Amino acid sequence: MAKSSINFQQMQSGAMAHNDRSLEDPKYLLPIEHREDNQINISSDEASLKVKELFSEASINYKKYFKQKIQSKSYMWEAVVNLNAHHKMEDLQQLAQELERETGFTSVQISIHRDEGHIKKDKSGKEFAIKNYHAHITFFTLDTNTGQQLYRRRITKKQLKTQPNLKPFDRKRLSHIQTLVSKSLNMERGEEGSSATRLNSKEYRAVQKQIKKENIKNINNHFLPKLKDLKEENAQLRLELQKQKASRDDYSQLENIIRDLKIKIKNKTLTIDEMNIELDIFRN
Repeated sequence: MAKSSINFQQMQSGAMAHNDRSLEDPKYLLPIEHREDNQINISSDEASLKVKELFSEASINYKKYFKQKIQSKSYMWEAVVNLNAHHKMEDLQQLAQELERETGFTSVQISIHRDEGHIKKDKSGKEFAIKNYHAHITFFTLDTNTGQQLYRRRITKKQLKTQPNLKPFDRKRLSHIQTLVSKSLNMERGEEGSSATRLNSKEYRAVQKQIKKENIKNINNHFLPKLKDLKEENAQLRLELQKQKASRDDYSQLENIIRDLKIKIKNKTLTIDEMNIELDIFRN
């Protein structure tokens, strides 16, 4: 029996279509004879429409609340949840509701995957499947009432004065969420402080590589940022820092981010969306 685990990550372009298998089947799936049926609560097309509606609502309320146009471009995160064979959609819908109450996020799409894993052979040479049962829960992370970003690695003293209910996604809180998942799914909790994922390292790399390949098929150089794009964003962020009377540490953090993004742009391993996500996390 698998232990409980949840891992939050930025949602890549095309992830919801990957999750409902409306894209071409990934090469790392189990052979057809070993696959079980996946489950989704809504299709990627329905999920995309829902996201547009949520963003529209958040944008309107942000303008009312802050008297300016919403800035955030990174508002989709994905939780990958470890499962056992008996878990069904009802279990994940209940978990999604509990995570919504804990985080303030809005769940958009739930996908249960029963078609991944790897093949082994017994002593007689007969093949059998080791299955990696897991689910993807995609979340819209803006507060629809104010338009503010709720996924924050840290909270400044200034933010706490105006938003006392904000909580950072630090190690302590993520540990609490791991415990919440364990209780909700009635699974043994994974080891605290463990960096293990639902897949072994070889499988996890294969999954990420395949998702990246699928995304690359749907983009071209027009979606790759140029250094001048980054330069313009850097100038804008520095103006914002100046207006907020930011500390030297804030400027230093921005410089580190810009340096890393420059390398990715030169290597053509970064899309415009991914660049905006990195900068928006800092901005928020």
